[in-house]
Amino acid sequence: MRERHRVVVLALDGVYPFELGIPSRVFGSAAEHYEVLTCSVDGRPVRTNSDFSVTVEHGPEALATADTVILPPFDMALLSRELPAAVTGALASVPAGARLVSICTGAFVLAAAGLLDGRPATTHWALAAVFRDWFPGWRSTRTCCSSTTGTC
Repeated sequence: MRERHRVVVLALDGVYPFELGIPSRVFGSAAEHYEVLTCSVDGRPVRTNSDFSVTVEHGPEALATADTVILPPFDMALLSRELPAAVTGALASVPAGARLVSICTGAFVLAAAGLLDGRPATTHWALAAVFRDWFPGWRSTRTCCSSTTGTC
């Protein structure tokens, strides 16, 4: 049994580099309680929405060990109702009891994977109408910006 809670951040193509680093900064400040791993769907470098790529230390196998999975935001031009097979496959390995967290557009990935059906969620305010249209199975939390307990 691990002594620290494992947070796995899934970096997808088009990721915003600043936001990709937020989980490590936040949870890393409590390193005695949290271990933060960053992975990609294939263990290879990930293109950011800027003019560079980032190299991650882990592949999708890290997701199977997660207590919490975080999806940081990515370029809005890459939003889609359908996920690439590699993303679907990687998310399929997330343990059933793992906590799911998204930042802004990361919610689109969780919804497209069917992981938000019937659950409360929120996304970037500018995309909330698109989110509701594309993924009618989720419960809107229009009056709050985040939800950790399912209530606002």
